[in-house]
Amino acid sequence: VITLLVAPVRYHPGFTVSPMVFPATLLIVFTGTMIGYALAHAITNPMTTQLVTQALVFAAMGFAPILFPAEQMPTWLASVNEWLPLGHMATIMRDVLTDGLVTDVGRAYLVVSVWGVVCGWLAVRALGRRR
Repeated sequence: VITLLVAPVRYHPGFTVSPMVFPATLLIVFTGTMIGYALAHAITNPMTTQLVTQALVFAAMGFAPILFPAEQMPTWLASVNEWLPLGHMATIMRDVLTDGLVTDVGRAYLVVSVWGVVCGWLAVRALGRRR
């Protein structure tokens, strides 16, 4: 919330909130939750789960195109990020909060949706094995 209040002063992005903000936010939250559930239920040791999630936070902030554009990354890392959900989640949120800042968000919705469904399926499968 603070970022949304400070950004217009510093960057002048021209916020225009789309009616898609609610479904887009639900998709992003669903996918993030399913990734967490899949990790938590697939890894039986809680300390290992914590280590993996902390490494993912580090990777998300340092090596995903969230805080800076993919064009500033090495080519191989930008290619890897085309298939990971974090940068696409940011693209979706930028799309529903601004007008014209991003284009062609269909791929972002597809990648985030596939990650959500696959990780949800993996979480349910891991839960079924624990019985």
